[in-house]
Amino acid sequence: MRAGKLAGGLILATGSLTITIYLFVAKGIMTGMLVIIASVLALLGGIVIGKSLTTNKIASLLQEELPEVNEDGIAHIIERFKRGIDSAKPLADLAMHLEEVVDKETAARVGAAYLLATLPIFEISLEVISPRGDKEVISTVWGDREKPQNSRRIVIQKKDSEGNILILSITTDEEHARETTEIGMKVLEMIIRRWNNLIKMYTDPLTGARNRGYLPVLMRRLRGHKESIAVFMIDLDHFKEVNDTLGHDEGDKVLVEVVRRIKKVLRSGDEIIRYGGDEFVIVIKDVGLRTTYTIADRIKTSIANPPIVETIPVTASIGVAYKMKNIPFDPEKALKTADEALYKSKERRNTYYVFEAS
Repeated sequence: MRAGKLAGGLILATGSLTITIYLFVAKGIMTGMLVIIASVLALLGGIVIGKSLTTNKIASLLQEELPEVNEDGIAHIIERFKRGIDSAKPLADLAMHLEEVVDKETAARVGAAYLLATLPIFEISLEVISPRGDKEVISTVWGDREKPQNSRRIVIQKKDSEGNILILSITTDEEHARETTEIGMKVLEMIIRRWNNLIKMYTDPLTGARNRGYLPVLMRRLRGHKESIAVFMIDLDHFKEVNDTLGHDEGDKVLVEVVRRIKKVLRSGDEIIRYGGDEFVIVIKDVGLRTTYTIADRIKTSIANPPIVETIPVTASIGVAYKMKNIPFDPEKALKTADEALYKSKERRNTYYVFEAS
């Protein structure tokens, strides 16, 4: 047994060295160092036979965690690891130790991959309840085993820095319930830590909306999305007059109030981004065309009434790009279309136009 583990370790070391050399040469020092970390973790633990993930799941996990590596590089990594070890555990360890995560879904999938690679899991789900009570299922993953007769559902919950309640539900067997609870708490803490890092990195300190740096991250994640998407561009009317007449402190108060009112219209999973001084981008997934018109009208009305500033009519010009279902999302085209619709709205002010982006 010991000899087998040693042989497996030598094979893994050889494969890992090959990967490292490949990535140092082709992808840079940082990616090479990440694979070294994963290799050391695997070697320290010996050949751990965990619950294997499919190649597709591993590829998806790595692509999310290492976006700078192309598909050929991902395939190369997977092939080398498969030659050295028949387990997803080292890959899950790699994902758990990488702190940069670009979205909540990825953090949830990483946690699920770690659990699946470590324990006999039937089902994992992560649900979020916002401070105002909205519920959203971020991720549901099923393992490759049947539901055991002596199944037990374990529920763990914690709050993130924005007051959202994260609920991690895991279905396993009675034998592994205690171990699942302990590891589940570790995974949920990892998810929350990453979410909090994400919130801190991509939040506008004045308004609480996401900042401009988050937009390219979001667009990259949504590229090719087949469900319907509405991209709103909002520009405040007469905002310069507020700053020039009443001062920038009053202007800041207007921006804070505008975001507060917009958030009341949106669902908890919708994204609002402060794109510029008084410009905002809103991205809504899985929304119908009629609902898109309704949301645009409600945003326009909520900003105009009641007046934010009594002496100056602060209103909103809104341009919307709407992509129908089953058409791959093209971020550049959507943003360009929304900008064209906004330009049309600015001619009249306090109105909105919805253009098709397909």
